[in-house]
Amino acid sequence: MQFVVLSIFVLVCLMSLLRPHWALALVLLMYPFEQSLQASVPIFRAIPPLANVCIALVAGIAAIYAIARQERPFAGYFTGVFWCTCWIFGWSALSLIWTPSHPQADEMVKSGVPYFVLFILVSPFLLDGVDDYRRLGRALLLLGCIVAGTIILNPEFNFRYGRLGIDLEGNLRTNPLTIGELGGTILIVAALMRTEVGEPFWAALRFVSIPLGAALAFQSGSRGQILFAGIVAVAMYPLARQLRSVFSFLGTVVAVALIGGAVLLVAQLVLEGDLLRRWDANALAEGGTTRIWNILDLVRAYAVAPGYWLFGLGFNAFSTVSAAIREPYSHALTVDMLCELGMLTFVAYLASIWWTYRSSRELFARAAPDPGARADVTIFLALAVYQLLLNNKQGTLWASGPMFLHFLIIVRAQRREAMLAPLGSPADAGNGDDALPHGAHPA
Repeated sequence: MQFVVLSIFVLVCLMSLLRPHWALALVLLMYPFEQSLQASVPIFRAIPPLANVCIALVAGIAAIYAIARQERPFAGYFTGVFWCTCWIFGWSALSLIWTPSHPQADEMVKSGVPYFVLFILVSPFLLDGVDDYRRLGRALLLLGCIVAGTIILNPEFNFRYGRLGIDLEGNLRTNPLTIGELGGTILIVAALMRTEVGEPFWAALRFVSIPLGAALAFQSGSRGQILFAGIVAVAMYPLARQLRSVFSFLGTVVAVALIGGAVLLVAQLVLEGDLLRRWDANALAEGGTTRIWNILDLVRAYAVAPGYWLFGLGFNAFSTVSAAIREPYSHALTVDMLCELGMLTFVAYLASIWWTYRSSRELFARAAPDPGARADVTIFLALAVYQLLLNNKQGTLWASGPMFLHFLIIVRAQRREAMLAPLGSPADAGNGDDALPHGAHPA
């Protein structure tokens, strides 16, 4: 297993140096790949950040190569979403001055800065435009399935309290949510991908990927990951398929039913013991109640401090103002944005979501007539929604880089389509007010 996993990692890194879409897939799957390496190769367990450092170096080299090859590489880079994202992270760092949880918040910010550079500043260059979506989607599915296989087949991974992971030094354990997110990502990509008649390999991979992703998510014990992945896949499937007739509609209904049926079948085969108890009604209610109380604690502290309404209580203030002893943060990113970072930053956060939504609509409108492009674009719109849902169930700002990266690559692709298209073409008809923060007009 050590030889197999290390060989796969080296091969993917080498491919990524000259194929930026593979580098972007590697970045998006960095955390589960890191766990696979830690479980298989002793040096990666002895030096926990090593895998991330290697991937960051590969992404940096690939980004330089991409910039050298792309036409006007900075076109679509400095968008409203980019500036809003920089404001959000920058303000959270500035709020260390007045946050009541300074030691813990300071450590979270310092450890998150390298990931901000990787996800926000470097990785958006790895996607040139809409044409890269298909290559990226297939790289994500193939690499995701390979990493999932190395996790499932590796005896180092074991269950503790219904959660899949490995034991690290110092009584630490890997994060099962990362494994669940990988399973959900595989499920979404496989469900929404479109394959042609002459592509038996990709058709077969799609066929096995849906149950594989569902099984991995269930085994991780990550309830939100599998629930959100199933909801997103089913809800977005009609967008990924063009309905031209009654038969197309019926085919879509059958496909959605099959996706849901496959997930339920896997649940019946996988869930037992501690895994099954995590889906007990009492366990689900306890998890939901805990998050509600977390949110109420933070909102209550913010509501009674009007002097902080504009600028926020300070990053990670939750860990001080809340009575939840075992909860280091609220797990609800949107609430954190308002209460910890204030109204100004909350507006920037909403603006980034609004611009992403507008760019998504424009991308989808242009891709809709082409069945393949329609499915490719829908995949990444679905993954952005998936990330947004996850970060409002388990997220904290400096660990939310993948969500903002999904926003950035959607907006970058849309802006590059509009800016680089020949004058008078359909792509040129897009709004130009996505490029600057003051250009948003919700009406």
